[in-house]
Order: sequence, then structure tokens, then C-alpha cells
Amino acid sequence: MSLSVINCHCSRFIDWHLNWHKRIRASHRNTRKSIKDKHRSFRSFTWADGKGQVENKERMIPCSHSGHCDGNPQCVCSSGSGICSKFCGCPPECRMRFPGCRCAPGNCRTKQCQCYFARWECDPDLCKSCKCGEFHVVDEAVSAVGYDLSMDGEKCRNVPLQRGHQKLLKVGISGIAGWGCFIQETADKGDLIAEYTGEVISKWESERRGLIYDKFCTSYIFGMNNDQFIDATRVGNLIRFANHSNNNANCSSEIKIVNGEHRIGVYASRHILFGEELLFDYNYGQTWNKFVPIEKSIKAQANRSTPDSDSSRTAGSQNKPEKLRRSVLKKSIKAELKPDEIKRETRRSHDDSSKSSSKRAKSQKK
Repeated sequence: MSLSVINCHCSRFIDWHLNWHKRIRASHRNTRKSIKDKHRSFRSFTWADGKGQVENKERMIPCSHSGHCDGNPQCVCSSGSGICSKFCGCPPECRMRFPGCRCAPGNCRTKQCQCYFARWECDPDLCKSCKCGEFHVVDEAVSAVGYDLSMDGEKCRNVPLQRGHQKLLKVGISGIAGWGCFIQETADKGDLIAEYTGEVISKWESERRGLIYDKFCTSYIFGMNNDQFIDATRVGNLIRFANHSNNNANCSSEIKIVNGEHRIGVYASRHILFGEELLFDYNYGQTWNKFVPIEKSIKAQANRSTPDSDSSRTAGSQNKPEKLRRSVLKKSIKAELKPDEIKRETRRSHDDSSKSSSKRAKSQKK
């Protein structure tokens, strides 16, 4: 460096010193162009024949081999999922390596986002433009006054599983069958309700346990991919009590790739009010529909009250359903009686009322 400066003419040295910022801008421009070309190359190579759908059915296993991944029989990604993750040992210029997204902050919940389209959560190591690695810390003073919702537009909205943005849930008596899961706050469409957690087991173990659970007509096994399943029977959270519904489902389950691993999230498919029972489609076939209880009508579920914070309900919430049931019971009995029987019933009630009034009069005289 010293020899080149000594042998350099003064005019060339001054020109080099004054135009250094132009060279930096050119390098940044070339870097942006290379990133854009990398995204375009990945989309054209990986999803050219995807027909607008991406299914992550294979387990993500990082590859480690010599040479490129495209058409390499030694690459587990090429023969499996078809996408290399950041944990793979292939070179950075690999066409199968997932590059992340280039969205603006707050725009990662549309199919224009490469991560959202691939059913991946944004990766802070790959996605730099959406600011998924940044988050706002709300202290106690701000939370007491109220959180400024305008700040949500400045954050990436495709990282709920990584951040643990789950809703408050509670278990109560279901309107469909047995126990049910109820939400204790409101949720907008697309919000994460909860992550379905449990034991990660193999396919063989899921088949073995499934034969046992079929005897009890109860199973909490959820498939993540072709090789891994989640069993929430012994280890799990409250979302396992959410019941099945074909027509009245207010949630939907989605399998996401988070840091190279499959994870299951339950998301709101519409706006959900406080106290609603959470229902989603189990995607059972005709063979397994016999294990799902018959769903009651929407009108019957609407009349059912939501569970309170205690195990026993309050007196006010008990009285109204009891009264409704008694009135319906009286009407049904009256409809089944014949006219002669109705007359006898009315006379009997009249005699009972006259006897009770005479007893009251005697007690007052005494």
C-alpha cells in the first residue's frame, strides 16, 4: 500500500480520495442487485412448478456435502424438502438456499412476502428489510397508560411463534363434547391463538399410540410432517381441548417453518369475541369421522353460557339457563297431554292453590 501511494501521482491520489464515496455507493448498488437476483433465481428454480402452493411435508435436515445441491444425490435437501436452510453447509450462492424476504416493515402477512408464501416465519438472520429482528419494549408505565398501536405497523407481523404472541385461554365445559377451550380476550383475523405443543414422536410411535388412543376414542396426536408428530396427551397446553367443527370453525391450524423446524400454530380465521369457544377443522377423513362427536347447531351453542373464572358458575349465570329449560319442559309436557288431561291438571293446580290459601288464613287467625 505504501509503495503504491509513493509511486502514485498526486492528481490520481487526490481523485481517489475525493471519489471514495462513489465507489461505496457502487458496491452497495451491486450488493442490492445481487440480492435481488438471488431472490429471483430462488423463486424461479424452487417454485416454478409449484402451482401457487408450497407444502413443507418433509423434515428439515441440514445438508453437508461437497459441491452444489442441485441434482446432487448426496444432498438430503434436494431429495427431501427441496429447500436449503441457513444451517446447511452448502455455499452461500446455492440456488436452493432460502434467501428470506425483502418486504417493508408490516407487510409480511401477504403472499407477496416470500416467507409467508413459503409458510416460513421471517428469520432475523435472513430478512433484514422487514425488521423482524427488532421489537419494541413496553415498560410498566406505558402499559398502564396504554400501548400505542401505531407502532405495530413498524414491526414484522410474521414472527408470532418466535415471539410467543399467544392469547389467554381457559378450559370449560364444551357445547359439543366434553371439555372445550375458550378464549379470554378478543382476537382479530390472522392472529395467533396458541401453538400446539407436546411430545415430538416418530411416525412408528404415533401409530403405536394411536391404536391405544382409539380404544378410548380420544387422541391428541397432530402430524407436523411425514416423519414427526406431536402428542399432547401427557405434555401439552390448553389448545389441545379445542373441539372439531366443519361449519362453525373460528380457527385454523397451520404448520410453519421456524428456524429450520416444523411448528404448529392455531390462528383465528375470523374476528373472535371474548368468551367464545375455539373450534377448528381436524381434517379427518371418512375413516376417522366416527371419533368426532356430532356438532350441535349454532343456535344451541349460542344459548350456552361461557365458563367463569371459578370451576363453579355464579348464581346469576345459573338462573337463566335453568329457567329456560323449565319453560321449555312445561311447554313440551303440555303439548303431549290430551285436552281431558289438561283440564284435570288445571283443576288439581286450582285445588292445591285453594288449600294453600286456606292454610295461610288459619295460621293468621291463630
